[in-house]
Amino acid sequence: MAESANRELIESQRFVKGITDAIPGLVSYWDKDLRCRFANKAYEAWFGRRPEDLIGMSLKDLLGERLFALDEAHIRGALAGQGQQFERALTKADGSIAHALAHYVPDCVNGEVRGFFVKVSDVTALKSTQLAFEEAQRLGQTGSWTWQADGDVVSWSAQMYSIFGLDPATPPPSLAEHASIFLERDHARLSEQAALSLKTGEPYVLELLYRRPDGQQGWVEARGEAVRSVAGQITGLRGTAQEMTQRREQQLAL
Repeated sequence: MAESANRELIESQRFVKGITDAIPGLVSYWDKDLRCRFANKAYEAWFGRRPEDLIGMSLKDLLGERLFALDEAHIRGALAGQGQQFERALTKADGSIAHALAHYVPDCVNGEVRGFFVKVSDVTALKSTQLAFEEAQRLGQTGSWTWQADGDVVSWSAQMYSIFGLDPATPPPSLAEHASIFLERDHARLSEQAALSLKTGEPYVLELLYRRPDGQQGWVEARGEAVRSVAGQITGLRGTAQEMTQRREQQLAL
């Protein structure tokens, strides 16, 4: 019976290792003393360390002083029982730069944190696409936005912040707060068209006068359209704002 149980344990370990090695990205477990207890084979490509050589190694020795210092707040958060998610640029063993999305998941047993699981995904291709998109928006002086009716959730691209002179570290303004961006008459026009689009699904195109926090005024071409669910119900709006101050001034000068 003992021999049978041992075979089952070995098979179970082989199965788990096969799964984790097949996952595209880093998978590991670190105990509360920050010692490695498990690592998949992806660590060899990323850090030049075989999984079996990582067992018992400290996380600080693996990451090095600089990277450990950058990650320390997330590490401490995980050991405090709080899940962590963050992005980081890493230099892999072959010298290439990878953009990584990391998740730290606390291992809690009866209210005690015994360590944490690590899952790191390579999002380099996605990051490159995002940067190319942001550069295209910058060159075209066009920002994009979305608004989700459920929860009044607004999202802005980086170029939206640039156009309107707002701090990208702050949340995007709600629809109601757009009154502080556009002059009163133009805000009223925008609100009317947005409400109509939300009700009927009709898109809109407006030229609007805005005022930045520093008092500088300018013009944008604002476009919006309805966003629909799979069932066809309108769930929000999305659109763009293209800087057109110079073009508008040239038109007025004619």
